[in-house]
Amino acid sequence: MSRGFIVRPLAEADLEDAARWYEDERAGLAERFFRDVDRTFARIRERPFQFPTVAGEVRRALLHTFPYAVYFRALSGGGHSRPTLACLVRPVGLR
Repeated sequence: MSRGFIVRPLAEADLEDAARWYEDERAGLAERFFRDVDRTFARIRERPFQFPTVAGEVRRALLHTFPYAVYFRALSGGGHSRPTLACLVRPVGLR
């Protein structure tokens, strides 16, 4: 079963902003950030329902290395789930 993402413009902007910030902090850090995001996306694609719901149908997947979470909805249709990436934000309490 192939699953794709519908990435919202706000999520794309969040990713770009975070990557720019990390690259400004240290050269090459943005690349590490994007690798972590890609691994998290792969986990979501493979098993979107393994992640906890945090509000209604919205689920949260934490990045492994960086203090960010991917919030998404896994939409079902025709027997398939299609995760919709809503936004990427820092978890509460981290600065």
